[in-house]
Amino acid sequence: MRHLATASLALAVSPAFAACIDSLHQLDSNGTVTVAVGLDGLVISDASGDWQRYSTPTNRDFNRVQFVNGLFWALGKNGVAISSQDGRAWGTRDVGVSAPLRAIEWANGTYVIGGDDTLLYSGNGNEWSAASVPDLGGAVNILDIAHVDGQFVALANGDTILTSANGRTWSEANDAPGASGLSDLAFDGTTLAASGSSDSVQTTPSGLDGWGGSVVDVPASCASDIAFPDVDANNGFFVAGSCINDQGDRDGIFASSGTGVNWTAADFVLEGQPIDTAFVRELQGTAAASRFIAVSNGQLVSQDGVIKPCSLDVGEPPSDSSGSSGGGGGALPWFLLPLAVLWRLTRRQR
Repeated sequence: MRHLATASLALAVSPAFAACIDSLHQLDSNGTVTVAVGLDGLVISDASGDWQRYSTPTNRDFNRVQFVNGLFWALGKNGVAISSQDGRAWGTRDVGVSAPLRAIEWANGTYVIGGDDTLLYSGNGNEWSAASVPDLGGAVNILDIAHVDGQFVALANGDTILTSANGRTWSEANDAPGASGLSDLAFDGTTLAASGSSDSVQTTPSGLDGWGGSVVDVPASCASDIAFPDVDANNGFFVAGSCINDQGDRDGIFASSGTGVNWTAADFVLEGQPIDTAFVRELQGTAAASRFIAVSNGQLVSQDGVIKPCSLDVGEPPSDSSGSSGGGGGALPWFLLPLAVLWRLTRRQR
């Protein structure tokens, strides 16, 4: 978040591009390739400055994409999980459940996947078993998973922390965040942060021995309904969220912090509600620069306000890519683009 631009972002999206991205929900980057996922098995990726849609072996809605252990994993409804080395060729992973999946982590030779009343582990990403979880008096819905100082840490039900040394057996942490409605975790090597449906970020040292909350600085135009559903760590912490401004409209807002305690609001806003954010490394000659990317109201925006079009055609992965590229279709006829945009917008609002 330290490289954010200071000018307001002016967004301009062509109709064809809107039809390609209007149903996006979440994104992640491995430092070279960025992948964004959304409704109906939609996956687009960007490795060279141009976004391209790629075929996937499913038409289910995705909840998350994350790069772990050298692979992009896209997780979604009905237990859908697919993976890719390059963000272009995708293969199915059968995890053996039908519940919505929302989080994945890998460490010490073990994958862990979480979702609605679901927590699974695997040594190879192909054969999965149910983990042992504590009794929380109801469903144990996993919203995010991190690996912190040798142990897996899972955010359950928006207010509970579970820990596991091996991903197989989990227990409830002695201390819990002082907030509910949390949805996202980020670890910077020293501090674990959690954010969600409020204007504060909860943090704890890596030993998980005490949580504290810090109110995030927001633009003066924010009047109410402040929330930060996404927190990430990249040379410090940054959060993306939204608020209702003094004119009654919803703005996307961002803030950064070196430690997760003292926050500084970015002095620009976006129309819409940012859901997820990522830093992307771009090579420019011999110098490396960071570009901030956000999914806002189903669309991609960057810190300089530039949105590069992606092709509606389903791209073909290179012949040496691993994984399956089954499923998918071609470009929509031009006269069907308005109907596609309207249908996806209506579905997203349900």
